[in-house]
Amino acid sequence: MARITFSQSSTVVMRQLGNNQSLLASWQEKLSSGKALNRPSDDAIGVVNDLGLRTNLSHRNQNKRNDDSGSTYLTVLDSTLTGYDSLFQRTRELALEGASDTLQPSDRVALNNEAKQILLQMVNMADTSYKGDYVFSGTDTDKVPYSVDSGTMNINTVANEVPAGGVVGDSTDVAFALNTPIQLYDRNKTDSTSTASPYGNPEVKRIIPDSVSITGLTEGTDYTVDYVKGTISFLSANATATATAGTLDVKYDWVRRNELTNSNGNINCEVEPGISMNINAKADDVFGKETDMDLFSSVISLMQGLHTSTQSQIESSVTNIDTSYNRLLGQQATIGARVNRMQSTSDRNDEDIVTTTGLQSKVEDLDFADAISKYTLADTVYQASLKSASKILPESLMNYL
Repeated sequence: MARITFSQSSTVVMRQLGNNQSLLASWQEKLSSGKALNRPSDDAIGVVNDLGLRTNLSHRNQNKRNDDSGSTYLTVLDSTLTGYDSLFQRTRELALEGASDTLQPSDRVALNNEAKQILLQMVNMADTSYKGDYVFSGTDTDKVPYSVDSGTMNINTVANEVPAGGVVGDSTDVAFALNTPIQLYDRNKTDSTSTASPYGNPEVKRIIPDSVSITGLTEGTDYTVDYVKGTISFLSANATATATAGTLDVKYDWVRRNELTNSNGNINCEVEPGISMNINAKADDVFGKETDMDLFSSVISLMQGLHTSTQSQIESSVTNIDTSYNRLLGQQATIGARVNRMQSTSDRNDEDIVTTTGLQSKVEDLDFADAISKYTLADTVYQASLKSASKILPESLMNYL
């Protein structure tokens, strides 16, 4: 029969005592943390599943934040576009009222004054921003899309002049001529990149009626203006004399669509994992292209008819106003559909977050009733092992002498 030495007994007892203590410590850690998984060794497969659920939950929470931000962005767009409804309705009323045979020129001047305020409000709404980002600027959100600028241009009998401080002749500087439309350029601005002017003067369009002034000349007698196209035609010898003297300075206010490189860029928002949604409205789609009879041009066309008391132009402007309004209504419908989709997506994200959180809880969270029972058992075993060890470990060589 093999003899069991004191060293062997001590080693076995200490090893088992350490195991029992480690098991007890493990259940103490789980109870204090409330988690069934504190390290990969607790349950390797469970940890892998838990990490997958955590990743999905993180994505869903981020999508939820995107949904909230995108929904607010779309709400701002929807509110802005809806705000144009009453402005268009009133503009159309002014057009129908202004086309009446019973109105005098002075009556139409009063209508034009109201139309001007509507135009300025429309421009102001086109510059709506959300958190400092202009919503109609495409992806150039830090730049204002439309502005009302004050421009000037001198016209005389010398073409292609070299401006003060310039080095080459300005090819947009045409010679004065009677009964010939002259395109205006805003000499106050030098930031245009899409212009014939070598000095960056933007080509003028959408001049605000009743804002043009030329010292010593009278509109209708000495000159006429195409306010939509931004051209001026001179009619009289008085205009010729003024141009010859070099003092034909044209001053005006105009609605400028600023030149943004990405004015029609898409702003996309990831609303679900791998699924993005466009949340902005393009200026071309809402207001019309620069080459079209856009929203502002349609109102200016009406204003020109009222300003010059031209009944035929007032009547024709109604069609332009209706076209612009229908274009904007189409965008209202598009944005409204996106608002509904965003809400539906947000609801799905909420449901998925709840489901994933429940699954994660089943994997991660501790069953306290079961844990307490096992902790009590582990503590009992540990206490028993301590008592057992106390009977063995004190034995020494002196006990055998």
